[in-house]
Amino acid sequence: MNKDEKLAKRNYKTISSDYSMQIGLKKFPKSFFNDYMEIPAMLEAMPNVNKKKILDWGCGLGKHIKFLRKKGAIVKGFDISPQMVNIAREINPNIDIRVGSGNNIPFKEKFDVVMASLSLHYLNNWERVFTEIERVLKPHGLLVAQNLLLKG
Repeated sequence: MNKDEKLAKRNYKTISSDYSMQIGLKKFPKSFFNDYMEIPAMLEAMPNVNKKKILDWGCGLGKHIKFLRKKGAIVKGFDISPQMVNIAREINPNIDIRVGSGNNIPFKEKFDVVMASLSLHYLNNWERVFTEIERVLKPHGLLVAQNLLLKG
């Protein structure tokens, strides 16, 4: 694990305790930026996701997973923070959500879409990151990142 990943993991360990408390109280916190700007913008940038295999790269709390499943997507996700993954699993039971790094994506299968929302900026080795994303994308698959759509 490189320096950037260690920093992200440590930061999200701290943040996740607040979310865990909120989840336990059944009061999921709303964030103005995430819930009213970032998530709607990311979902709007996505193609028709019905029956598409989507990987949520850096899934955090799993909010995107929940929305994508409602639209008929087959979704899996991963995040570097074990604490955030636990919350994502609680919010999205029976979904394959793993602890993992963008430098070593913890899935072997291929996806129609890799969605990376507010997560790529944590890593500096772009060659490694994009090699890993390419490894898990189907031919002509899509990467949707911070509202940027790249066609393969």
